[in-house]
Amino acid sequence: LRTFIFRTARLKSFPVQVIFAYDGPERPVLKWGQKVMTKKTHWMTKPIQRILDTFDIQWFMVCTVHLVLMFVLATDSSPQAKGEAEAELAAMNGAGMIDAVMTDDSDVFAFSGRLVLRKYVFSVEWGTSYSTVDVYRADMPREDYALVSLLCGGDYDTAGLPGCGPATAFGLARCGLGHSLHAAESHCQFHGPFRQSWREDMEHQLRYDPMSRVGRRNPALADNISDTVPNI
Repeated sequence: LRTFIFRTARLKSFPVQVIFAYDGPERPVLKWGQKVMTKKTHWMTKPIQRILDTFDIQWFMVCTVHLVLMFVLATDSSPQAKGEAEAELAAMNGAGMIDAVMTDDSDVFAFSGRLVLRKYVFSVEWGTSYSTVDVYRADMPREDYALVSLLCGGDYDTAGLPGCGPATAFGLARCGLGHSLHAAESHCQFHGPFRQSWREDMEHQLRYDPMSRVGRRNPALADNISDTVPNI
């Protein structure tokens, strides 16, 4: 808590409006194949919320009806999601309601995030204090990042497509597979013949790399595509 106080004080000194979000009670029970607490509140939650209140910093618990004025731009609804704070903030960032999301989670771009801040460090050397942060900007559409998460595995589906690394997954996204998957899923058409056709297209791209966007031919990975890919 002492470290959190110092870091919060430093954030408060910047000319930005900081807002904290907490996972809600409806967040998924399994994460990376392990059961996580969803019903019991972490012991640090209440003390940290009191600290934020002392610094006059806004916070909200996802999946509660909590009106945050900064987020209500031209709408009359408060921010809500099913439990994941990162997903909620990423969606707000994608909609232009907030400027950036500070988190170490890697799936923010798949949730519509466009600007992510990571590895925030506050240091003092020889009487001089300074802060550093890594800045990442999304350079692909959300559906392409979602495809990468589905193929490489993520918080909620650790398997993905076995043997598929990030470089190959991004190559398949450049082939348009993320866009076609998103379009079909948005119209509830990703089942039956279309699902099989989509898998055959991915297999073709892996086996022959006709547009040279995957980077190399990978027939072994093409043979490894099962009926459960993608797991949606």
